[in-house]
Amino acid sequence: MLYERLFSTAHLLLLIALNFLFGVGWYLATSDSAPPWWARLCGIVAAVIVARPLEATLARRHARRKAARRRQG
Repeated sequence: MLYERLFSTAHLLLLIALNFLFGVGWYLATSDSAPPWWARLCGIVAAVIVARPLEATLARRHARRKAARRRQG
């Protein structure tokens, strides 16, 4: 379904953006060119924790709209 594809794309973009911001923050804080693997893993976990409530909100909103369309049609 189009909704799932759009959301997974948005989810991946959010993960990439948060990981990039984590890398920039790491660089500014430590002056190292790249954070170690465990720091990147922590950034990914933090991004997933941030993205999960957004995913639930979008899923509820989609379900409400779908139910409203069923009632109308």
